[in-house]
Amino acid sequence: PGDAKLDAFMKGQGARFQVGPRRVVSYVLVDRPSFGKTLDPDEATLKSTYERKRAEYTELHTAHILLKGENEAQLKEATQVLNDVRAKVLEGADFLKLAGEMSQDPSAKTNNGDLGWTRHGQFVKPYEDAALALKPGELSQPVRSTFGVHLIKLLERRERTFEEVKDELKAKLVSDRFATKAKEKLEALRKTTGDTGDLARAAKAQNLTLHTSQPLLEEGGQNLKDLPGSERVASEAFNLKVGQLGKVQRVGDAYILFKVQEEKPIAVPPLAEIRTKVLDAYKLEEARKLAKAKADKALQAGELGAMGT
Repeated sequence: PGDAKLDAFMKGQGARFQVGPRRVVSYVLVDRPSFGKTLDPDEATLKSTYERKRAEYTELHTAHILLKGENEAQLKEATQVLNDVRAKVLEGADFLKLAGEMSQDPSAKTNNGDLGWTRHGQFVKPYEDAALALKPGELSQPVRSTFGVHLIKLLERRERTFEEVKDELKAKLVSDRFATKAKEKLEALRKTTGDTGDLARAAKAQNLTLHTSQPLLEEGGQNLKDLPGSERVASEAFNLKVGQLGKVQRVGDAYILFKVQEEKPIAVPPLAEIRTKVLDAYKLEEARKLAKAKADKALQAGELGAMGT
């Protein structure tokens, strides 16, 4: 219908489109591109990080025998039983066969204790630490975990090479560096500004851009303009006093520091702020008029069937 018709429709509805108090926030946004290439690690850093995190790129193929225990006495007994089993296996007994017969892991009945290939973090730490210390073919000592006591056999191990994980490692380092630097920059800005200081002046002094939001409703569900993932800002803005700064927080792929700039009173806002809502109401009213006109015409002609449903 065009904005002129919509504006007239809105004004003719009285308080139908009235909304509660709205808050406007000013905010500083720090995103990843703003740091340019400074986040990129060099080759030496990537290699040293790979060596430090090598366990995370090691995959293990293990089998185990699990005996459960509900108290200390039962766990000690389970440990002794597994020590005996360990001795038998070292003498030549078939580990997988014994696992199928005696392991209390429910899956052992179908897999004979063979847990397949796993990556870092897929098992509880005591199990993983013990398995990492083994060479292929070796048996662990009995190992306690939250599940009971395990006897572990390492069947195979393989490591993802530096070249295989290089891109993944770089992405993780860049992400971590960005989070650290962005939070440091905004925390410094927050400290300079103070809890209720002049954010605009502080941002200008640090060559940071200050943005102003559209008026936000307390009901939430609104993003700051062109900033996906910022719904929480709207609700948090109503937990602060006008003039107060919020905390540094992540919003989508960026970090933000915002200040409650002002509160607009209960009112019918300008059309630009609620155009979608007004347009939906206008369309509904027009549809009702058309439906009623069609029904009236059918009734006048005595053609009830033409009305359909």
